[in-house]
Amino acid sequence: MSLSNPVLPLVEELILANTTNTTSSTTSLFGEYNILVVALVAPFIVVFAVLFVISCVSFFLQRAKMKRKQFLLFTLLLVLCLSATFSNMFRISSELAYLHPIPEQAMLLNNGIKTVDRFLVSVLIYVQILILALICSVFMETTKATGFVTKPVYRASYFALFGILVALFVILLLNNIAIFTFHGLRGSPVQILDASQTNEFQKSIFIAPCIIFFLSFFAISAILNVYGFKLYHSLQKSKAKLIKIFVKQQQAFQGIAESLSPLPLQSMDSLTTDSPRKSIPNSTSNSTTNDSSQSTLSPMTMPSTPTVSVDDLKFSAEQEKIYEFKKAALRRALIIQLGLSACLFVQSIGVLFISVGVLWRYLLLFFYMFMNLGMCFFVILLLVIYSPLREVQRLVRTPSDQNLAKQTTSKTVV
Repeated sequence: MSLSNPVLPLVEELILANTTNTTSSTTSLFGEYNILVVALVAPFIVVFAVLFVISCVSFFLQRAKMKRKQFLLFTLLLVLCLSATFSNMFRISSELAYLHPIPEQAMLLNNGIKTVDRFLVSVLIYVQILILALICSVFMETTKATGFVTKPVYRASYFALFGILVALFVILLLNNIAIFTFHGLRGSPVQILDASQTNEFQKSIFIAPCIIFFLSFFAISAILNVYGFKLYHSLQKSKAKLIKIFVKQQQAFQGIAESLSPLPLQSMDSLTTDSPRKSIPNSTSNSTTNDSSQSTLSPMTMPSTPTVSVDDLKFSAEQEKIYEFKKAALRRALIIQLGLSACLFVQSIGVLFISVGVLWRYLLLFFYMFMNLGMCFFVILLLVIYSPLREVQRLVRTPSDQNLAKQTTSKTVV
């Protein structure tokens, strides 16, 4: 006769219940979306790390020739590469946090890492706007140095640029305070926000950066493009002005030479920089039998000392080369500057997907792709723009075109 233990069924039920709870609690939240994020973002970590190394090498090779703003440009470039690298690392870490066997702990880890990730996104946005503003200030100062923009216009543009940067900094700071508050409330042990409040909070802190980024990007890009093309136009006007001065100089020289010698005037094309220095003779030919010629070349009309030399007329060929070099450097800088604006525009399209990503999280994949691609080409163009930008500062600003015109005018024979 077997005796049954009445406690055994209860123990079996407890074991079964515990096994069921353990199985359900160890189910990983890591799914298809997380795999796609990791696969999309991981290559950019390597890309930005390589760009950081290239930027460091370029910085150390050229630091001896750098001025203050060029040094600041490279500093911001290095900060951008590092921030982009760490931002992608934290983004992947936030997705890998869902591999934790306990879902509650996985969500807490994801929430904490996402806080840092979203803060770094704000840093990336502001650093790129700072770089664009710095390049804009270089064009503004160069245009002012050439004398083709008035001081009131320059000051108004400078204060507008500074005001945009300050306003963007304050708004991004407030937005990051809201982000830290939101993630702090989500990570609290006591549930403070329900599902509807969480969605509304997310929409507000995600849509605000989109509007801010768009407005600041278009404002600074407008100032940058206006001054960039104004500088290019001023260079063309300077060239036309100097050509006009040279034509007057050539006409004056031709008039004196014709009155002094029956020989034909040498063509201007043959006056190269390799020509030896020789003065135009101010004496007439040996045949002085004609009395009319002697009366024409009276001491009142004939200069006593040579005033025009062949060396003075080398101005045209030399200045033509200098201006073509200036124009080529400025054209390259303008093209690359337009490329930087295009990169920020691509990123602004990606930022739009943050706001709609609240509705369907797979749309955030477009944000990750556009943001990283835009930043990648942004850094590459910055490495390319350094040499043309330095040439523009060196060639266009020193010496100024006004001084050059004055020097040319002083050589003109009246």
